[in-house]
Amino acid sequence: MIIYILTTQGKMLEYVGTLLRKAGHITAVFTERDRFFSTVEQEGPLRVDMLVCDFLSMGIMQPNPYAAMIERNRIIPFLFYNDPFPLAEDRAIYWYSRLRQVCSDTMREESLIKLMPTFLELQNILKRADVFPFINLISQAKNFVDEIELDGFDCEAFKLKHHIQDSKYALFKYLYKNRGELLSAEYICKDLWNDVSQNKTNMLYSYISSLREIFKCEKDYKMQILRECKGKYRFIIESCNSY
Repeated sequence: MIIYILTTQGKMLEYVGTLLRKAGHITAVFTERDRFFSTVEQEGPLRVDMLVCDFLSMGIMQPNPYAAMIERNRIIPFLFYNDPFPLAEDRAIYWYSRLRQVCSDTMREESLIKLMPTFLELQNILKRADVFPFINLISQAKNFVDEIELDGFDCEAFKLKHHIQDSKYALFKYLYKNRGELLSAEYICKDLWNDVSQNKTNMLYSYISSLREIFKCEKDYKMQILRECKGKYRFIIESCNSY
C-alpha cells in the first residue's frame, strides 16, 4: 500500500514510515502542507492508497480530513494518526468508523474493510514503547498533572480522613494523577500491579466500588469514578466551593 504522511514531527514519522515499510508498504513523509497536497494532486488517486495526517497540521481547521480530498476531487482514505480522542487500542476501529461515516457516498464497504489490516498495523506501531511517548497529542502528559494540586487538595490528608487502606489508596492516587482521563481496566491493572489477570481485574472492580462508597462521605469535594463504557473509567473531582 502507498501511504503519504503529513506531519509536524518529521524525524519521528520518518521512523514510523520505516516501520511501515518493513511491513511491506511504500511511504513518503511531508512536513509542508502545500507540498503534501500538491504532490497528492499530481500523483492522482490511483497512485496513493492512504493519506495519514498530523492533527496539528490541519485538524483544527478541518476536523473532517476526508472533506479536504473531496474538495480536490480525490477519493483517497484520509485519517489523523494522532487524533486525541481514541485510546491507543481503539484507534483502528475509530479510523474505520470515521471513514465509514464520512465516506459512505463515495467508498464501498468492501473497500473500507480492506483497509483494516493497515489500520491495525499503524495502530500497533503507534502503541510501541519506542513510538507512543513521542507522538504529539496521543501520549499522556502526566508531569504537568502530577505537579498541580486541585485547590490545595491533599491526597495524604484524604487518605487519613477516610481511613483508606494502602492498597486502595494506591488506586486512588493513580486515579487522581490521571483525573479526567479515560482509563481502561487493563491499563490500570498493568500500571499499578503489572498483572492483568481476571483475579486482579476483579480486585480492581472491588476497589472502585469501595472508593465510591468513601466518596459519598466526602463533604469538601465531589468525586466520581464514571464507567463510560465496558471496562473503561474516568475519575472526576471538583471542589464543592465551586458550586
